[in-house]
Amino acid sequence: NYVRIKGMAFNPFSAIGNIMQGLTSNFITSVGGEYFNTSDNFKAFGTMLHSIAGRGDEAKKISKMIRKFDAFSKANDLQFGTSRDIKATQNTLNNLSWFELQERGEIFIQGQTLLAMMYHYKVKVGDKTISLYEGYDSNGKWKSEYGEEPLKDKIAMYKFQQRVKSAVIDVHGNYVREIQNKKNFYWRAAMIFRTW
Repeated sequence: NYVRIKGMAFNPFSAIGNIMQGLTSNFITSVGGEYFNTSDNFKAFGTMLHSIAGRGDEAKKISKMIRKFDAFSKANDLQFGTSRDIKATQNTLNNLSWFELQERGEIFIQGQTLLAMMYHYKVKVGDKTISLYEGYDSNGKWKSEYGEEPLKDKIAMYKFQQRVKSAVIDVHGNYVREIQNKKNFYWRAAMIFRTW
């Protein structure tokens, strides 16, 4: 735990490196086109940047979308093995964790992955086509002017959520499933930052 805290906790260089790796992974994935394309990726990147640059409604909407689609995968490294659930996070300033900078970076890059997938998912509304992301308001509710929500059906919602989880695992690593070697202290020390 000491090594992890020393190497990652409140370490801006580690956080910046993590964000750069995540952005690169999102870009490489977009070029492949399996989950989204480069246009979707750049649009999602811009939306995420605007959300941290003061667009409160946009940040609120992104937070609601992350929760709605269960898109944020969070590792519990200090208490390894006690919780491996995928959770949405809503940190406040009085709830800072040791890895706050890392977690904020993960929210940004995993949120970008979700938004790119939502921009890629097209919904036909009358004679025009919109993205799934455009169809939701800042409260995470489907806008009534677009008719019925395309993911209202539980099966359709489940399939999209699973696709998002699959994309996050493929692009950023599996933070939920434990790596077998990390059960042993020495392997855990050797593989301290490896999650995929």
